[in-house]
Amino acid sequence: MRRIDVLAVLIALAAAAAVHASPASPAPPGYRTLFAGNPPSGGHWDFSAKRRRIAGHPALCMSFTTRPANGAEFSGIGCGGGTLRALHNVFPIATGYSGSIDTNLVGGFTAARARRAVVRFADGRRITVATRLGPIGFRRALGGEPIRFFVLNAFARTRAAPRSVTVFTARGRRIGRSPIGG
Repeated sequence: MRRIDVLAVLIALAAAAAVHASPASPAPPGYRTLFAGNPPSGGHWDFSAKRRRIAGHPALCMSFTTRPANGAEFSGIGCGGGTLRALHNVFPIATGYSGSIDTNLVGGFTAARARRAVVRFADGRRITVATRLGPIGFRRALGGEPIRFFVLNAFARTRAAPRSVTVFTARGRRIGRSPIGG
């Protein structure tokens, strides 16, 4: 199978996995927590990542895990592989508002040049979040390309589903855009 075909399959599988939240165990085995927070209603959420290889290519998997105060747990997991250029310089993952925990989470990884990500929601709102340098083991996760992460809990501003993420350099130049969901 050609590398471009492998990337197309990985992107399609990851997009399908990233959109839906499902009951899950605490944190997926082998994932490292990068960011975490506590929603106003109680409970906890975290954004974690895991390096791996898919079909012989470097890949990075991301997970959002929410743990409401009532004890239920939900996770959304997505994996992307190959190069960031093939992923339009940004690979997002999102879990929407479930009614049981006050979160509307969007996160992902992007090119090292990106300094801010603008998330557009179904209700038309746009929220800007700064990108962050990940831990040393994740700074060059996709074939040696430098990467940064972003994470946002948009619950206080909107409960609408996220529709896209656009990333910009420090000087405001757009370097990537990716849709989220359908």
